Amino acid sequence: MRIYKNTLIIICFLVGIVISIKQLREPDLWWQLRTGEYILENKEIPNTDIFSYTFEGEPWINVKWGFEVLMAVTAKLGGPELLFLLQILATCLIVSLWFKMMKARNNNDPPNFSPAFGLAVLLGLFIMEFRINGRPEMTSHVMLAAYALIITKFHFNKKTKAIYWLIPLQILWTNMHEAYGIGMVVIFIFIAAIIFEFLASKFFKISNVTFPTKAILVSLVAILAVALNPKGAKMYFHPFNIFGQLGENKFTTELFDFKNAEYWQIESYLFVGLGILLMVLIGREFLKAKSLKNKFLALQSSFGFPFLILFIAFFYLSLTAHRNIPFFAILAIPFLGNYLSKLIPNKKVSFIAIAATAIVFYVGIASNKYYETFSPREKYGLQLNETKNAIGVANFLTTNNIEGKGFTDYLSSSYLLWKLQPEFKTYLDLRDLDIFTSKFFENVFNVYQNPDAQLANGSTLWDYFDEIDQFQYVVILNNEQFKNLHGYLLKHDSWELVYADGLASIYLPRNRGYDGIIKQHGFNKGANNVFNAYMIKPPNKTANTISKLFWPVYKPTSQKAQIKSYLPTAKLYYQYIGYPNTKID
Repeated sequence: MRIYKNTLIIICFLVGIVISIKQLREPDLWWQLRTGEYILENKEIPNTDIFSYTFEGEPWINVKWGFEVLMAVTAKLGGPELLFLLQILATCLIVSLWFKMMKARNNNDPPNFSPAFGLAVLLGLFIMEFRINGRPEMTSHVMLAAYALIITKFHFNKKTKAIYWLIPLQILWTNMHEAYGIGMVVIFIFIAAIIFEFLASKFFKISNVTFPTKAILVSLVAILAVALNPKGAKMYFHPFNIFGQLGENKFTTELFDFKNAEYWQIESYLFVGLGILLMVLIGREFLKAKSLKNKFLALQSSFGFPFLILFIAFFYLSLTAHRNIPFFAILAIPFLGNYLSKLIPNKKVSFIAIAATAIVFYVGIASNKYYETFSPREKYGLQLNETKNAIGVANFLTTNNIEGKGFTDYLSSSYLLWKLQPEFKTYLDLRDLDIFTSKFFENVFNVYQNPDAQLANGSTLWDYFDEIDQFQYVVILNNEQFKNLHGYLLKHDSWELVYADGLASIYLPRNRGYDGIIKQHGFNKGANNVFNAYMIKPPNKTANTISKLFWPVYKPTSQKAQIKSYLPTAKLYYQYIGYPNTKID
C-alpha cells in the first residue's frame, strides 16, 4: 500500500509543478521586477515614486520589496521567464503543508494516509489555479498555509514548539507582500479563540486545562515583530490604508465582490460549495451532541475554535474580492481531505483511481486542453505571452528612438517600464492607489471613455490632457475599453496611427518632430499598412528545457503561427474610420 501512497503524493506534487509552469502574462510582474532590479542596482528601497512622471516624488510604501528582490535575482539567472520557478516552489510548499495538516488531523499517523487526501489536494489546486500566476501574493498563500499548520499542531499538542515559527514568518511576510495584515488577523483570532477555549473549559469544569501563556506571548511578539521593516511602526497601520484602497479601487476586476457578475467563475461556485459543506459539517457536530458541554467538546475536537472563526472570516473575505478565494481554499482543503477520508475506502483501487484522475489533470494542463476549457488566458510553458506583453510596441519605440512623455495605458505601461528602462516613465501604471489618487484614475478612465467631451473653455477632454503634458506618443491597448479613444485619435488632425498589432497601438503627434516616421509608417486613413503580427520572444534555453522536462512534446509559440494575428485589429480600425467593408489580407 505504501507504494501507491507515495505514487499518489508524487503525482500531486507534479500536478502542482505543471500548473505553475505558465506563460508570463501578468502585467504587474514587470513593474515589480523593475523595482527589484532598482533595489539591487542602487542598494536602497525607494521611498518615493521613481517610475512615473505624473506622481514622481510622491510617497511610496512598497511592502513587496523583498519578493521583488527575489524576482530580480531569479530573472538574472535565466531571464524573466524563470520567474515562475518561484511559483513552482510556492505551490509545492502549499501542497506539502496541506498533506501535513491532513496527516496531523488524522492523529499524526502516517499509515493512515488516505487516498482522499490526494483528491482534496487536486480540488484545491483546481480552485486556486486562476491565482497561480507568479505574482507576489503567492507569499501570502504559503504563509497562510504555514500558519494553519502551526495552529493545527497547537490544537493537538499545546506544548509544540512550532508556535515559535510565527515570529520569523510574520517578519518575512511583512517584507514580502501587502497581505501581511492577514497574518496579524490570524494571530489575533488565534489568541481570542484559545482564550475562549480556556475559559469555556473552566466553565465546563474540564480538568487538566492550563492557561495558554506561551502561545499568547509568542503570538504577541509576532505582532510586535511587524515593525521589523524599513517602514518600522508604520506597518501596524498600513493594512488599514490597504483596506481603504480596496474600497476606493473600482478599476481592477480581480477586486470585484460577489455582487458583480464577473465574480462568478467556476472557482467561485466551488469555493461557495466548499464553504456550505463545512458549515453543514460544523452544524452536524453541534446538533448531534446533546448537552452544551458536549457540543463544546465536539466542536473543539473536530475543528478547533480558531478554525471555526477563521472559516467565517475567510469565507467573508473571499466574498469581498474574487482574488481572495484561494485564502479560504487554503484553510478548507485539509478539512475536506479528512472528511472525504471517512467516505473513500483506504484501498488500492482508491489510490489508483485518484492517481489516474491526477494524471488526466496533469495531461490536460500541459497539453493546454485544460486552459482552453477553463482558463483561456493561460498557456503552458515558460515563455513571454506575446498577446499580453507589449513586445512589438517596445521594439517600435526603441527602433525609431521615440522617447519623452507618453500617454500609456495602465496595463501595457508596466512592460514598457521594464523593457525601456531607465529612461521610460509611466503616465499611469498598476501600482494603483499605492501611488496614484483615485481622482486621477477616474480622470484618466474618463479620457479613455470620453476623449471628445467638451470642456467649458471649448477644448476637448483629450486636448486638455495633451496640453498639460505635451505627449510625445500614445500607447493604448486594442480592446473595447479603449475603443472610444482609438476612434477619436484616428480622426484627430494632430495624431497619426503608426503601429498596431493584436495587443496595442502607437499614435504619434504631428508637428512635434516625427514627420519622417509618420510619413514612413503613418496609417493616413488606410493609405499605409501599419498592422503587424505579434512579435514573439522565444524562450531561452533554460526555460525551454524546464518546460520540456515536464511535457516532452512541448513547443513554444513561434512567429510562424502568428502571421495573420493582426487581422482582427486591422478590421477594427477600418470600422473606426468608416470603412467596415474594406478587404484586408
